[in-house]
Amino acid sequence: MVRPRRDSGAVSAKERLANAFWDMFAEMPYREITIASISKRAAVSHNTFYYYYQNLEDMAVVLLEENFIPNFPAFVLESFASGTLDTDNLVLDPLIRKRFGRMCILVGKNSETWIMERLKEATMNLWYTALDLDPARLKKGQQAQLVFLLGGILAVLGEYGQSGDPAEVKELIGLDLGKALLPIVSGLREIQA
Repeated sequence: MVRPRRDSGAVSAKERLANAFWDMFAEMPYREITIASISKRAAVSHNTFYYYYQNLEDMAVVLLEENFIPNFPAFVLESFASGTLDTDNLVLDPLIRKRFGRMCILVGKNSETWIMERLKEATMNLWYTALDLDPARLKKGQQAQLVFLLGGILAVLGEYGQSGDPAEVKELIGLDLGKALLPIVSGLREIQA
């Protein structure tokens, strides 16, 4: 396929496509988004879309992976390490704020089951890596704790995190529900040892 012409503006065609996708996904259900509507909003041709992505599902997967927060488990573990819920590092980092907002869109009311399952699987793998855990060696109860913790966090983000503002989620974490996570996170750290 022919490479799209070089943009003269500050924002590349690929960035405009991604921005259009995120804006539309925040506004409407994923199933209502089309390649034509994304291309129109991004002010690019269909050919430009297909230069970067095979189809809409490919775009969603690529953007999910690009906006994943690989060091998120480390931030969470650090915030829980002292026995408190210090989440300032999540609120202050602009890149994490942006990616966090996009993760909230992925688990929000406009999402699809397959997207949330993909995000959940990627999140589980991220935690396995961060905790240096082999999922095959976990006991059933340990696996259940991790599934419960991550599933619950994603559900809360989907329900209450739709502003995409980590500061609002920080308030939720400060409630008794957030404090109840401390023993689970401590237990996961013990599995790691």
